[in-house]
Formats: sequence, C-alpha cells, structure tokens
Amino acid sequence: GVWYLDDALGSVYALTDGAGEVVEAYQYDIYGQPRFYDGAGQRIERSQYGNVFMFTGRYWEGPLLHLYYYRARYYSPQLGRFLQRDPLSYIEYQYCASRPVILTDPTGLWWLAHGPLTFEPLRIVAKKLGLSEAARSVVCSILLEANFSQDKGKAFLELFRHYNREPNEERWLARFRYNLYILRELCNYMLHLLGGRCKQALQALGRLLHSWQDFFSHAYHAKHGWDAWTARPPEKGTPDEPNDLWPSSYPGEHPKIFLREIELEPVFRLDAEFRARYNDAKAYTRKKLEELLPLWLPRCRCWLQARAKEYERETERIRLEYMRRMSPK
Repeated sequence: GVWYLDDALGSVYALTDGAGEVVEAYQYDIYGQPRFYDGAGQRIERSQYGNVFMFTGRYWEGPLLHLYYYRARYYSPQLGRFLQRDPLSYIEYQYCASRPVILTDPTGLWWLAHGPLTFEPLRIVAKKLGLSEAARSVVCSILLEANFSQDKGKAFLELFRHYNREPNEERWLARFRYNLYILRELCNYMLHLLGGRCKQALQALGRLLHSWQDFFSHAYHAKHGWDAWTARPPEKGTPDEPNDLWPSSYPGEHPKIFLREIELEPVFRLDAEFRARYNDAKAYTRKKLEELLPLWLPRCRCWLQARAKEYERETERIRLEYMRRMSPK
C-alpha cells in the first residue's frame, strides 16, 4: 500500500511506501495546477498509483478534464475559476476571491479527512461488483459527502460518533454510546434500503464509515497509550472487537506536538504506529463495504444506472464548457 503526505492546505505532496520512501511526488502552482514526479524525481504525465486526491485534497478529474471536483462544483486550475456558480456566495466563480496564497476553499462552498480510506477500498469493491466508472463515482461522491459531514456542526460535537469520550466520562460509557450510535446508523441503513431510499442508505453508510475509521484513529490503550498497534505484543482491535482499546478523551489524552501545547491525533504521525492503524482502518473499511454494498446494489441498481447516466452527461457538458473556455478567441 501507499501512504499520503499532505501539507497545511491539505494538498497531497507525496506518496510513500511501507518503508517511508517517497514513491511519487507532486508540485502545484498557486492555483493548484499539478506536476507529477516519480520516486526518482523525474517528471511523469500522471499518477502511476492512480492517486486522485491532489490540491487541497480535492478529487482530480484527469488526465482528460484537468479539473478538480470540489463536491459543489468543478474548478479549473488553468483558469483559476470554478465552472459553475457558488450557490452560497456572491463571489461566483473565482477561486478564493482570486487570492489563493492566503485563502483556501476546500469544498467549493467556502475541509480533508477520510477520503483515501474510503475511496481506495471502494475502488476495489466496486470493480468486484462490476460497477462502471460513472457508477462508482456516484457512489463515491455520496459516501464521501456523508463521511465528511461527521466533522461538521452537531455531528462534530457528538464525541461518541468519533470513538472519543467527554471529559471525565467513564470509558465504558463512552464505548457503549459509540456502539449504540453504530447500531442506530446500521438500522437507518437497512430501513432506508428496505424503503427504496437509495441515496439515504448510502448516506447512512458514509457516516458509518467515518465512525468506524475513527476507531483506528482515536482508540487508546490504558498501558501502551497511542503505541498500541506497535506494542510487543501488539494490542490491536476493531469496532466489532475493541479488546482493551478505549475511546480517548479529547482534549486530554491526545499527544502533543513536541513541546507545544497543540493536541495531535495519531493518524497524523508519520511512523510505524500510523501505518499500522491506517492499514487496519483501510482493511476494515473494505470489509464493511464488501458486506453492505452487495445488499444495496440489487435494490438500487436501476437508481444507480440513472444517476450514472446523469453523471456522464454532466461530465461531458463540463468537458465541452472547459474546451470552449480554453479555446482561442
């Protein structure tokens, strides 16, 4: 597998292998136009690892379109413009009000987290299920949007969703609340599916994926702390079998960055513990997708085919619009 390194903007600047060696690197101009390099530093035309998360962590629709998908609309780094209006802003088409050095706009509506952990397993499972690229893109966009929604608003503050516990909360109670939430979302998934509400079922699954992935980021061992996966012997677990891994207090038990009073999550650490947790999170995500998507697809195949055709038409419209804007006057 490969691991993603990102900067303060959330832009992925390198992929590394299991030994920490850079296998691919990226550079961007101020508007996000990417350049690709192999592990030896030689220029290449595109990612040799199929990486689609690039500038500010957004989905790169290349090499044909050369556009970023910012969930609400498409963005051209060559034009420094979005190709659709921002539905929530008076700054309709400019990226970051034409000041990309000091501002970021990671949604296309005025944030980066669980993307690769969701996208990479989905790509494998979707191929096994025989989904077209357009169908996979439809499923992926709904899963990711719901996944990211867990870090916004009320959901962000409900710590039990993230395998965290409130200050001074008993750890057994925090785990119970986490398990109760997972059970509730699984019920939501099945009820939406049985009711023919295909998109809502995928949204419930996206939220579940986030909470399951957060177990591997926030699980804390009473003896080994954040080094549970690399302890001797390893102290591992999953949301199904947490063993001696408990919800961590936030703030409180999260490690500091050197001597600075800044809370850090182990998922950001570029060491063996991070890689072990990340690999297990990705494997668990794939396991759950292999369990739950085959239940969804037979009931929602017609719905998905219709959405995939809409996606293809919209992609072609955007490609033609992009070519029109780029053509000489």
